[in-house]
Amino acid sequence: MTQKYILSALLVGIMAPSAIKAATVCPVDECMSCGDDCLAYVTTLKDENNQDKTFDNGLPQQKLTIIGTGTMTTFRGITDTPSGNTYGSTAPWEPYWNTVKEIDISGVENIGEFAFRHFMKVTDVTMDDSVYTIEHGAFNYLPNLQNIKLSDNLTTIGGYAFEYTGMPDLVIPDTVTSIPNDIFIHGSVSALYCSTNQMNLCRQALEYIGYTDEQIATTLKSYEKTGGEYFYNGKFYQSPNDIGTPNYIKKRIYTIDEANKASGKTNTVTIRYR
Repeated sequence: MTQKYILSALLVGIMAPSAIKAATVCPVDECMSCGDDCLAYVTTLKDENNQDKTFDNGLPQQKLTIIGTGTMTTFRGITDTPSGNTYGSTAPWEPYWNTVKEIDISGVENIGEFAFRHFMKVTDVTMDDSVYTIEHGAFNYLPNLQNIKLSDNLTTIGGYAFEYTGMPDLVIPDTVTSIPNDIFIHGSVSALYCSTNQMNLCRQALEYIGYTDEQIATTLKSYEKTGGEYFYNGKFYQSPNDIGTPNYIKKRIYTIDEANKASGKTNTVTIRYR
């Protein structure tokens, strides 16, 4: 009997799928595979009384979590509609398009093409600094998006990434080396924060969706990276995503030159502490 159990254990170990590494484990029984060592699961959000949150129509408010250390699969839109129009995504979590309210991504290196296309109820998106690439159309048609935090190490954003999406305030990390003109096509953005080196690219993206010079002047904000920190509107921040969030102001002693720059006056020599 003992030998039988030992043999069974060995067979399980041999037959375990190699694509999913042991380090990645879902905290729930049902997991969805989204690539090599890339898993996803959906949980229902709770209120302060530990009761399930629901939308006005009674559907659950859910959170989609992506975990792993590998590469996310490339997904495509669904085209088997009577009208022939393409919508949705072929991602395994597509059935939750009308219930997921929050998306959290950690560990994976990229966000696949059309990964979250047509997720109508999503309001919040966060990703950790493992993500280097947002693929083509990844956040296409998220009409209720209110908050999005990009990876501080992001280098590439694909075309149509935020098509038909009304973007809230968005900070583009200075690590992004190219910004496609069509990033916001058929959409909008409330405020766009870009590094001084990205300003021309960001301006072109706003011009591409028809923003006038007056609209660009109020929408496009410039920040500067200096000494590993981020300087915007007279304040220093640890991360580009902290810009515009008073709680994350970098506390430090300003040099005389920095104080001059922050105050906007050329004759001040005040050393200010924030």
